[in-house]
Amino acid sequence: MKQLFTTLFFLVLLLPEAGSLNAQTPLSRTFWLEEENTGVRVNQLCMDHQSYIFLATDKGLFRFNGAKFTGIRSSVKSPVTAVAAYGNKLWLAYKNGTLGTVQDDSVVPLTLPEPYEHAEVKCLLPQAGNVLWIGTDNGLYLYRDKQVQYFNTDKGLSDNFIYQISSSSNGHIWLATDYGLNELIPDQKTFRVKQYRTKDILGDDIVSAMALLNDSELLLGAEKGKLARFNIKTKQLSPLKLSRQPAGQILAILPLHSKEIWFSTINAELWRLDIVKGDSCVAREMSLPEKVITTLLPDKSGNIWAGSMSGLSMLSNRYMESITLPLPYRLSDLTALAIDAHNDYWIALGKDLYQSGKDGTMKKVQSFPSKISVLHFDWETGLWLGTSANGLWWKRNGSKIFARAAAFDNKSDGILSISTLPGYLWVAGLSGLHSYKVEGNAILRTQLFKEQGKVSGEYIYRLVADPQNNLWMATDGSGISVFKKSRELVNWNALGTGQEDVIYSLATTPNGGVWAASMDNNIYSLKGAQWQLFKSSEPGHTITGLSVTNSGELIAGYQNCVDLWYPEQRLYRHFNTRLGMGIDSFSHLLNTAAKDQAGNVYIPYNRGLLCFKNQEQPFDIRPQVILRAVFANSDQLMAPGSSLGAGDYLLNFYYDGICYTNPENLHYRFRLEGYSDEWIYTRDLEAVFPKLKWGTYTFRVQVSLSADFSHAKEASYSFSIATPLINKRWFQAFLFLAVIGLAIFIIKWRERRMKRIAQLKEEKLNFEFEYLKSQVNPHFLFNSLNTLTGLIEDDQQSAVQYTERLSDLYRHSIVSYGKDKASLAEEIELLYAYIYIQEARFGKALQIEVAVTEAQQAKYYLPMMALQLVVENAIKHNVVSHLQPLVVKVFVAEEMLMVINKINLKISRETHGGIGLKNIERRYKMLSGLTMAYGAVEDCWIVKLPLLK
Repeated sequence: MKQLFTTLFFLVLLLPEAGSLNAQTPLSRTFWLEEENTGVRVNQLCMDHQSYIFLATDKGLFRFNGAKFTGIRSSVKSPVTAVAAYGNKLWLAYKNGTLGTVQDDSVVPLTLPEPYEHAEVKCLLPQAGNVLWIGTDNGLYLYRDKQVQYFNTDKGLSDNFIYQISSSSNGHIWLATDYGLNELIPDQKTFRVKQYRTKDILGDDIVSAMALLNDSELLLGAEKGKLARFNIKTKQLSPLKLSRQPAGQILAILPLHSKEIWFSTINAELWRLDIVKGDSCVAREMSLPEKVITTLLPDKSGNIWAGSMSGLSMLSNRYMESITLPLPYRLSDLTALAIDAHNDYWIALGKDLYQSGKDGTMKKVQSFPSKISVLHFDWETGLWLGTSANGLWWKRNGSKIFARAAAFDNKSDGILSISTLPGYLWVAGLSGLHSYKVEGNAILRTQLFKEQGKVSGEYIYRLVADPQNNLWMATDGSGISVFKKSRELVNWNALGTGQEDVIYSLATTPNGGVWAASMDNNIYSLKGAQWQLFKSSEPGHTITGLSVTNSGELIAGYQNCVDLWYPEQRLYRHFNTRLGMGIDSFSHLLNTAAKDQAGNVYIPYNRGLLCFKNQEQPFDIRPQVILRAVFANSDQLMAPGSSLGAGDYLLNFYYDGICYTNPENLHYRFRLEGYSDEWIYTRDLEAVFPKLKWGTYTFRVQVSLSADFSHAKEASYSFSIATPLINKRWFQAFLFLAVIGLAIFIIKWRERRMKRIAQLKEEKLNFEFEYLKSQVNPHFLFNSLNTLTGLIEDDQQSAVQYTERLSDLYRHSIVSYGKDKASLAEEIELLYAYIYIQEARFGKALQIEVAVTEAQQAKYYLPMMALQLVVENAIKHNVVSHLQPLVVKVFVAEEMLMVINKINLKISRETHGGIGLKNIERRYKMLSGLTMAYGAVEDCWIVKLPLLK
């Protein structure tokens, strides 16, 4: 491996020159609102509480999430000239004077009462309490409490044309107008107006731009291109002294902090001011060809957004700048890079060394016998140069030329890396590792540790000295070694689970951290005494070097891209040739990056150098995720905490990622707590959950720039689905108790029923027994036989009928055995059989009158043989003779069978076995629970038998 890569390393150094590349602008990226290269004028930008960027344009209002534009629906057909956000409310205004707010991706027009008159709106300033200041070309309006106040020249303004409105911490309102600066001072329910002239300082009274620099200062920009500070407390106006003077009206001012200010002019100029002392500023013009920038807006991730007359651009200058290098610079020729104490760039193009300074030119310094492979600047000793085949060269501080380092005895050695520690020089070459002591203009060969010979037996691709004066070595085949300040040598022979021992690059941080890149394109970080995998390799990404800024950002260079890492967030910005920032290639050589004295890192690319800057403040590049809408069975839910009725639901969650750093690489994951604790990873913008049942749920969605979600932002939505009545605990308890109660009732009812059935059977048996006994009563049988004998002698035909009737009576009692009840028709038929026998005995002395219709006979039932027993009971207890005949009437009345006879009791009654009315009464109770009635009424005995159905 060492032979192969070293050969490739120097082969690249010996490649022939390539043609020049076209110059492009690398610091901006253009986003087209409509078709590519179709310009749309952007009048104003603002960011809402969710971090969306809103664009007020001539084609309407647009929402931007970093990747796409969404048009906001509106019925107003006029250019949007102003947009502003306060809290969760977004205001906008049109050129025709119409105002509105944004709700659910639609504009809701706002009608203002008089004295508001429609005029072109230039600016808006919303405040707490639903207060809105409206600056127009015809005065200023204040909308609050659904009323409007109007301010114009008649009310004390210096001019009616309002460019900008600002509010200071003391509650005063500041106006940039066509005729100076105006201050509105709160005075009870209105404002007093105070005017300030600006011509003496700005050279013009047209204040075309204004911004708050801090709590006590305003920045003012004039039509003639001048800038001034206005002290809010002292009311003093002082000019900013610029190193270069812009020309043309100032359109927008953006203070990033108290020391850095950006502004644009109508002449398509974009300027950056660095305040160095007092009012003295270094002015640098940024290159954005043919873009008239009308508005500037920063975001949390460090970008500057510029709205222009042709569209929207993203500027990366807060974290990355470009240094354009003139010919003869060509990326394909570059072999080494260094930056000296004066921030001059030393650029090796093959065998030739060039110097590029603040004037932007490239001056050839010296040529060497072979191609330059390494450049290293040391503050104390000067600039060191290594060649591919002619050893080590040195330009001392104060010297104008490079000379061979005399102590470096291998004059034809190929140099791979150079590093310095206080008083010492370290050189890694093809011949091994060499160390020297540097004293003044002399260098002396030395041996600093006994294992130096062993280390020098390996190729060392990178030597790096850390702030603690330890020397780190990336080797080919022996992993990583560090020669500590204590003269101790520590080795890590292999890194990671793959036991990687070929390390291409190392970088150290100001706080003692160390980073390493392997041949397999993995990145490792040192935690304590162990190396941990920080970033796995990706297909097609071949790493070429690591560097770290003094503010801690890690820059990983690849052959086809560069990553700017924020280690604490474990996220990075990705720059490649497809990003649309004028980048089309990077250096393929190992470790060609350089670092200046301030800790900024420089990476060669096609147009010159990319400068990755120390960041003056921590930028949060984490993407934001917004839950746009939630639907339950196609009905949109509103605020979180919604409670849905019982049932099965289909839930749809629609979310959106907001990212102004590589939005094309967004990763999402979501889960529905209460349904599943498993995260679902996706690139989609919708989550669907079918057939959700009752319970409490929380939907969580996270977004990240990579598959690592350890620092991801998230959005959540909680809701509940009501529990069905049958699944509620109290209802289940009630149901349980009810079932138990019902079971007990059924058991008790069954017991009672079984007892009743048993009693009924017992009564039936008793009745049948007693009835049979009564029927075989010798007296009854004797009378029946005597009657039969007489009939045989007198009337044989009647004797036969009598015998048949008597037989029917006994047969019926036998056939009906086991029945509980009989139809009324059957009971009457049995009665007729019984009457026939008794009439043969008593003749006309017994008269039975039955008045029951056939319909009634078919409809009703009686306990078995109840009617016959009632009639028999009447015969037993009453006199039956020709002189005193017994008349028994049978008829139906009020659901009762009525049996009535006159009372004519016998002097001596027949004994009987107890079959009678009490027997019938007990059977009624067991069969139906009904009660029969009987008793004497005047001279009649009445029995009422309830008719059964």
